[in-house]
Amino acid sequence: MLVRGDEDKLRQVLINLLGNATKFTERGEVCLRVVSPQDDHYQFEVIDTGPGMSDEEQASLFEAFQQGAAGLKRGGTGLGLTISQRHLALMGSKLEVESELGKGSCLGFTVCLPPAQSDVQSRDEQDWSRVIGLASGYKVKALVADDVMENREILCRMLNDIGVEVAQVENGRQALERMERVRPDIVFMDIRMPVMDGVEAVRLIQENKAFEQVKVVAISASALEHEREEFLQGGFEDFIDKPFRFERICARMAEHLNVEYAYEKDDKEAVNESESVDWSKITLPEDLHTRLQEAAELYSVTELENCCDEMATLGELPAKLSVHFRELRRKYDIGSILSILQEISHQ
Repeated sequence: MLVRGDEDKLRQVLINLLGNATKFTERGEVCLRVVSPQDDHYQFEVIDTGPGMSDEEQASLFEAFQQGAAGLKRGGTGLGLTISQRHLALMGSKLEVESELGKGSCLGFTVCLPPAQSDVQSRDEQDWSRVIGLASGYKVKALVADDVMENREILCRMLNDIGVEVAQVENGRQALERMERVRPDIVFMDIRMPVMDGVEAVRLIQENKAFEQVKVVAISASALEHEREEFLQGGFEDFIDKPFRFERICARMAEHLNVEYAYEKDDKEAVNESESVDWSKITLPEDLHTRLQEAAELYSVTELENCCDEMATLGELPAKLSVHFRELRRKYDIGSILSILQEISHQ
């Protein structure tokens, strides 16, 4: 059933909740449960078997920068749940917590999602999902500024995959220094970074006439609508949410750099061939299977590529699977990779 709601806010809340649950659950399980207790209302619950929280920790859970005992041990800013609560408030809901120290936690919320009134019209995916590279004659140099290594890795891989030349830095000051040497066409700038944040960096970029043609796009996982408007008024060309989506990255570069792309052919025979292969006939070394599973679950692009390289040396069918995994990874279809891994035996 198709429903109508704020896709970006709902996605970010669920990512925050699932990310927290996964980070704090060393053993056991994390479960996402969705039920519809009444018409047009949906209840989402993230349940984990992690360390749980004391009454005192629950009381201060939604205060910015507050961490419980487990949070202090694992690291992080403590902002995720605060941001989630703000998003839910804008959707007419709030986050509820049930937890017992040593026995896990359940964080949930209920939102109203009325039936969609028309067919879904995707903003970016419909136009850009088949991009395989820059069109002949087009070149793009990009700079990615983000203090989180995993975020840089994902975005740089997306850009590299379509032929963009990419440099990366960890803060705004490094971005300014690198821009003097690289002279990028576009900069993807995280808002919150140490040393110098994205807001200060874009102000200094605007003051430098040498950078007049550079497009600077803000990236963030936690900005609200009014904050996005402030970023645009402050000098950013555009705003892109985390987690990154390939289609949206392509769309923004087409809009701001006027680039064109090469697209994969609609080869139904090739798709049918991959779908008809019985992957369960493959047996992988247990260590390789485990690493593939972990790389997919953690979305470790580099490790996934390394595993595919290793799998390609194990025979004809594993080599075909490595090609198929790379295609799924390029489309960011991690769910299909995990489903196939469940079919494969290992020893």
